This record gives sequence, C-alpha cells and structure tokens, in this order.
Amino acid sequence: MQNGLKRAAILAATGALVLGGGVAPTIGAAAVDATQGVQRYRLSTAQSEFTSGVRNQGWWSTSTYPNQDSNDNYVVGHFDADEFRDFFSFDLAPVDNHILSATLVVRSGHANGDPVEQLSLFDVSTPAATVNLNNGANPEIFADLGTGTNYGDFAVKTGQPNQWLRFPLNPAAIRDLNKSTGEYFTLGGRLTSADHRDGIEAVFSSTGKYPARLIVHTTP
Repeated sequence: MQNGLKRAAILAATGALVLGGGVAPTIGAAAVDATQGVQRYRLSTAQSEFTSGVRNQGWWSTSTYPNQDSNDNYVVGHFDADEFRDFFSFDLAPVDNHILSATLVVRSGHANGDPVEQLSLFDVSTPAATVNLNNGANPEIFADLGTGTNYGDFAVKTGQPNQWLRFPLNPAAIRDLNKSTGEYFTLGGRLTSADHRDGIEAVFSSTGKYPARLIVHTTP
C-alpha cells in the first residue's frame, strides 16, 4: 500500500518548484529572434493547447495504470512492472523557414534509479490531437512513443533535481521537422536503460505545469 501511494504521488505531482539550471520555457506566442544570420524560434507545449489549461505533453503507460488528460506530468521509466513513456507536441505554424537544428528543453523534476539513466527519443506517427487526449490506456500509442525513427540517445543524471535539461535532436529529427512545417510535431521518449527491476526507475517525475520547449534554428 505504501509503494502504491508513493507511485501515485510521483505521477500526479504538479506543484511549483524553485526554478534553476536555466531559463524557464516561454509561455504564449512563439518568441523569434535572429543572431549571426540564423533565426531562432522558441516553441512551447503551452502554445496551441489541445485542452485549455493542459500542456501538450504527458505520458502513456501500460494498461495497469491509465492516465488522465489533466495530468501533463511527463514522467518516463518504470514503476515496478509498469512502464511509462512520455510525449511532447509542438505547433510549428510560426516556423516558415528551413530548420537547421533543434533542441528539446525539459525540466528534470525528480528521478529514481541508477546514477545515470539513458533516455531515447523517437518519432510519433499517431496524430498529435490523439496523443494529447490521453485518457485511459492505449497499447498502440504506448508502443508508438518508444519505437520507430530514433531522434537521439541521451544520458540523464538522476542526481540533478529541478534543472532545465537540453537535448539536441539528431539529423533524422531535423529532417522530420522540416516535413512537418505548419503542423504539429510530436516526439516520444522511453527510458531504454530501465531493467524492469522492482521499485522505481524513472526520470522527469513531478514535472506537470512545467512546459517543455523546443528551440529551433532556421535560415533567416
């Protein structure tokens, strides 16, 4: 019973935390600036929300722990036998030039597990509106978030709570971003280092209400 209560608290936690390790993501219209011949867009999951007041981010799990749309925490990893995969959707409508590079910026929140865990990011073929209406459980969406085209593999230190972390996306992601200009772009995450042991092995818990950000650099 005690483990179950701890699990529920971590998954649902959305309380405000002291900001650190960088600048908080922009909320509202996409911010644009140009330096050294490159244009930069700062996109956020708080823009163009599918459900008002709910960030375009969250998680899907195996069927034993269904999600609710109002929970925009993006925890990823394992809680005993249950696996959680996260997602982030960004509206690319403001971006009208060729994309050169992109970096995902997320809140580290809290983590449990080994000193370093590995996060892998993937493409998502499920429509963004469907992914973001994440009520209950859906095996097909869950599988989609952790398979397919790889967008990068990253080491995440579990001993750095409440920091902003940056994950540069690889060329495959840049290619797909350019194909998605004017539309929503969604990427999924899976903790590939989790070994399915008993207990909690997860990162990015207690991240609800911290919108993720996508920093995009384009030609001028």
